[in-house]
Amino acid sequence: MSKTTIFFLGTFYTCLLLISTSVQAQNVGLRAGMNVSTIGGQELGYLARIGYHGGVFYEHFFTETVSLHSELSYSLQGAALDPTREVRLNYHYLNMPLIFRLYFLENVSFNAGAQLSYLLSARLWSVFGS
Repeated sequence: MSKTTIFFLGTFYTCLLLISTSVQAQNVGLRAGMNVSTIGGQELGYLARIGYHGGVFYEHFFTETVSLHSELSYSLQGAALDPTREVRLNYHYLNMPLIFRLYFLENVSFNAGAQLSYLLSARLWSVFGS
């Protein structure tokens, strides 16, 4: 199966969960934040860069202690190519993690799952011009 097929099957599954009319408990919301990424580390000459991510999430509870968490989010990742961070590699991703959660306490859970990612674009950015 191709990456595109897997990604769209996962997206379809998330949509099915979002329109579910089950009487079980559900959580829906927005997520946004900062991330730090690099490629291969300083040994290869790349430095960490600060990016951001944001999207929507949905968590469907099958019981009080078992749930499936899915999310669809945009993420900016990459690396800096010089210490001044004036030249950067920017990777724009659409991510969809699917996470099985088993809650032990109210806010403590065991998580296991996978993440599907689709690279939207990859660009070299510079303050001197893209």
